Amino acid sequence: MAASQELKDKVVEWFQKKSTGEKKKFYLKDVVKGLSEQYPKKDVQDALNELIAEGKVVWFSTGSTNMLTLPEHFKG
Repeated sequence: MAASQELKDKVVEWFQKKSTGEKKKFYLKDVVKGLSEQYPKKDVQDALNELIAEGKVVWFSTGSTNMLTLPEHFKG
C-alpha cells in the first residue's frame, strides 16, 4: 500500500527538525519511534521506503551500521 503524502511530508519534516544539531544520521528505529504516537510502525516504514526510492531520504552505511539521513547531509 502506498504511503500517504501527508505521512511522507511528516517524515521529511521529522528529519529536518532533528537534523538541526550535530546529529544528522538516524537509525530506522529512531525515526519509527519519533512518529509512533501519530502513525503505525508499518506505515512509517512504508513511507521511508518510498522516500528512499524517490531520493528524498538516503541510507548511510559505516560498514557495520546502517542509518538514514537527508540527501543534503550525505557525503558518500
